Amino acid sequence: MTTGNIDYRTAIQTGYNSLGAKKRIIADYVLENPMKVISSSVQELAKICDCDQTTIVRFAQQLGFRGYMDLKIAIARQLNSVWAEFTDTKEGEDAGILKKLASRHVNALQNTLASLDEKLLEDICDILEKSSHILAFGAGTSQLAAIDLQIKFLRLGLQIHCFADIELTKTLLGYARENGIIFLFSQSGETEIVTMLAKLAKEEHIPVVAITSFPGSTLALQADYVLVTACSNEPQIRFGVMSARLAQLAVVDALTLLFSMRNQERSWEFIAKGYHDNVE
Repeated sequence: MTTGNIDYRTAIQTGYNSLGAKKRIIADYVLENPMKVISSSVQELAKICDCDQTTIVRFAQQLGFRGYMDLKIAIARQLNSVWAEFTDTKEGEDAGILKKLASRHVNALQNTLASLDEKLLEDICDILEKSSHILAFGAGTSQLAAIDLQIKFLRLGLQIHCFADIELTKTLLGYARENGIIFLFSQSGETEIVTMLAKLAKEEHIPVVAITSFPGSTLALQADYVLVTACSNEPQIRFGVMSARLAQLAVVDALTLLFSMRNQERSWEFIAKGYHDNVE
């Protein structure tokens, strides 16, 4: 049996009397707020329980888990949190899974676009018009949004680079010292390599645009411009992002649309270059 199969409630109840005072506080919080634990980082839980991060990890290990993430996976598995949103049905609610999925996507798109500040987008477009070096980066699924930005900007004649290789992206920061800008995508805003790029860009005085669901995240606090996607409630334990990915793509579309409308003649010139007669 993997540690992810351990019943976390039974493990806590069985070993409760052997826990120290600090660990009992953690145990009580986990039993009372399991869903909050799933979405909390080790730093956040340590702050809530007024202890250090090491105590959180040792608490999980004392229960038989490999570490804190292993504990969170066990909680998520027991609560069926990956599918709970689609299987839990309130009285009078349509039980259709696809309808619930559609509702989630529609809400994410509507809320994201409604919350975007058009003046902020225009300010970013001002920089884009003067930029000779544009970079985009996203890790994991967020890379899809960075690639989409690259494709759309290239079709408008903008010089943009998007590489999955973090070392190559770091190298290209040097070329963006003058008249450059970097777009960084991270749903959580805490992806280590993304926040590292933001820090390096700031040291080079390169404007940083963050696309994230968490305006208080490390990435957002590092950025010069923050475009918030309305997906902060997406489960942390999951088989992959869903609505967050669509929200990121919507932000890309908004940027592209506003920039292209600024100089429609220039935009048409580049858009037309992408179409060719069929050759038989």
